[in-house]
Amino acid sequence: MPPLPSDLDSFTVKIFSCHYVCNQPVSIASTKPDSQNVLLNQPIQTWQAKKIRDGVLRLSIGGYPFTGVDPDGNVTVFMHPEHDSDWYVTYQKDGYLIELPSNRNKVWTADFSDDSTNPRVRIVIKDRYKKDDDISKKTTQWFDFVDVVKE
Repeated sequence: MPPLPSDLDSFTVKIFSCHYVCNQPVSIASTKPDSQNVLLNQPIQTWQAKKIRDGVLRLSIGGYPFTGVDPDGNVTVFMHPEHDSDWYVTYQKDGYLIELPSNRNKVWTADFSDDSTNPRVRIVIKDRYKKDDDISKKTTQWFDFVDVVKE
């Protein structure tokens, strides 16, 4: 998996969790409330990404123009900009970290801990879970960007 091309200002992409058990798409349901949590393995899977500056992207999906964090720490898409955030995307070895530019210790994490069929994407402190912890087997902070297409 190579780093994202630096010459792309605007592109579509599919984002997958890099989890040792399953590699599922980061996505949303096809319903259209004012906001909804970002989950894994939902029908709408293609994200629009716009480069704000080097390494920083604005992400949107399924007609929701804003992606941010709700008060419970869930990555959520919104119709209104109250919780909008840009995202710092860093490529390292085997995957991408998706971090808040205002606090790069806070990263997207696919949370498989509740054994749900549709795990959520949450914000946690980077490297909070060590490889030897049981919880680390149920989360991943690494993501893969595939099917990158210039807009």
